[in-house]
Amino acid sequence: MNYLISETEARLTSLAMGFDQPLETKKKQNILEKIYKQEPRFSGLYLLDKKGNVTASTTPR
Repeated sequence: MNYLISETEARLTSLAMGFDQPLETKKKQNILEKIYKQEPRFSGLYLLDKKGNVTASTTPR
């Protein structure tokens, strides 16, 4: 269990660094879709704008 949590934390940290720079919404969506295909446990990740609106997500549409 500790391994799973540590691995998940490391992947999310890497993901956060990738989104540290401004990206077009379409690029963000493409990245999240690829992440979901490789790691289904990351379903339900949402990127929000400053108003709380969803701009991209891993949830299949």
